[in-house]
Amino acid sequence: MITLPQQQSFHPMALPDVGASYPDRVLLSVRCYIADRTNKTTATSSTSEGHRIQVSFFAAKPPTLSYLCIFCPDADFTSEPRVVTSQGNLILLTTGIRSSADPF
Repeated sequence: MITLPQQQSFHPMALPDVGASYPDRVLLSVRCYIADRTNKTTATSSTSEGHRIQVSFFAAKPPTLSYLCIFCPDADFTSEPRVVTSQGNLILLTTGIRSSADPF
């Protein structure tokens, strides 16, 4: 499991309401939060080892940073999730996880 200073990756900031629609453009934080937060953007899937993983996008009007929340209930993160790049409505992120049952 990763050790983070004051567990900052576990406490997503509250964002102002963006209204009925998302802004045309956002400033996206490269840091992701490890948190079980969902909204209408939440995508879920399974890792190659069968662990459930979910990612949610939280939009804010610039200059406030938008961010992602990532959650994997039956695995531990071995590296802090980060955005690698984005283009249009696609975001590539990276992280490392291992099974909670894995002793190493």
